[in-house]
Amino acid sequence: MISEGANPLNPPCEGELLWLEFITMTLDISTPALVFPATTLLVLAYTHRFTHLSHMIRKFVEEKKTHDSAVLDAQLRNFHKRVHLVQKTEAFGVMGLIMSVISSLALFVGLEDWGMVTFVMALGLVLLSLIFALWEILLSTEALHILLASKAPKNHRVTRVIDRFRHKN
Repeated sequence: MISEGANPLNPPCEGELLWLEFITMTLDISTPALVFPATTLLVLAYTHRFTHLSHMIRKFVEEKKTHDSAVLDAQLRNFHKRVHLVQKTEAFGVMGLIMSVISSLALFVGLEDWGMVTFVMALGLVLLSLIFALWEILLSTEALHILLASKAPKNHRVTRVIDRFRHKN
C-alpha cells in the first residue's frame, strides 16, 4: 500500500513498511473487550492480596504492642512499602479497565483513532499494574527472608539480613 505523498520510485525501507502497517491497522470493538475479564481478575487478585496484607499488618501491630523487636520493625517497614505498591497496582489496573471501556465506546461511535489511542493507553496501564505487582511480590519475599533470618540460628549472615532491613529507612 502506497501512502499519499510517497514516491513509488523510492520505496520505503522495511521498518517504514511495518510502521505503515501499524498505522493502517484497524481495531474491532471486541478487541478492547478482551481486556475486561483479564483486568477484572487481576484487580480481584490484587484486592485479595491487599486484604491479606492488611490482616497481617494488624496482627504484627498487635504483636508489637507486647513484644518490640528489630524483626517486627523491619516487617512493619516492609508492609508499609507493600501497601503503597498494592495501592498503585490496583489503581493502574482499574485505570486500564476504564481506558478499555473508553476505547470500546470510542470504537462504538466510530472514533477509530481515539479507540486505538485509548486501547494502547489501557495496555500500558495494565502493564504498569503488572510491574507494580511484580515489585510487591519481590518485597513479600523480602518479608519472608526477614522472618526466616529471625528464626535461624544466630550467626553473622542472619545478623546482616536483619541489619539490612533495619537500616533501609
